[in-house]
Amino acid sequence: MLDQFTKTQQEKINRAVAVKADYQIQQAELDGLIDDLTEMETDLARRADEIDVEIDELEGLHEELLAEERAAAEAEAAAAAEAAAEAEAEAAAEAEAEAEAEAEAEESDSGSSGPSSGCPVSYPGGGADAALDFACAQVGKSYEWGAAGPDAYDCSGLTMAAWEQGGVSLPHNAAQQRSVMPYVERSNLRPGDLVFYYSDLSHVGMYIGDGSIVHAPNPTSSVHVTAMDSNPIHSFGRPG
Repeated sequence: MLDQFTKTQQEKINRAVAVKADYQIQQAELDGLIDDLTEMETDLARRADEIDVEIDELEGLHEELLAEERAAAEAEAAAAAEAAAEAEAEAAAEAEAEAEAEAEAEESDSGSSGPSSGCPVSYPGGGADAALDFACAQVGKSYEWGAAGPDAYDCSGLTMAAWEQGGVSLPHNAAQQRSVMPYVERSNLRPGDLVFYYSDLSHVGMYIGDGSIVHAPNPTSSVHVTAMDSNPIHSFGRPG
């Protein structure tokens, strides 16, 4: 009877030991799986960080490329605008020269559009006498941008030098000259008054009477007398 009890107890112990061994094996396997999962999570986190860095680098490169494209487009647009402005300026200068040539030809043909050269016969008196005499005496001299005599003039250089002889100091710029003198109605024009041209006030000549001006127009022409209306008039001013 005792032997039977002992045998039964031993079997229980053996089964318990076997169960415990199985548990330990399963626990070890589970621990291994947990370690594997932990390592995988660590690898995934590291890879996620690497991907974030790569994304940041790609986004930075994309922004650089966009900035370069914008800069190139802006430079191209600026170059195109500059080329268009130069072409427009050249076309305007050619048109102005052609208009002046046509006006001079008409004056020459008609013989009554105003004086062909030189000064008017009479002056209004005062400083205008000296200004007109000086300006008309420069007829035939060369045009040179920025020049104010004695051998060449640009438009505002001629009017500035002429009115300096009349005792009036003017700036060497057509728009600035317009700003320092009172406005005159066309009906009240008298010899010595200045005639300003174009919407940007980029040209000026001196009225000499009989619908004519003396001016230094552009590099394609010298100082000469022409019809006052040969170019689009902006306004009139009287120095002094």
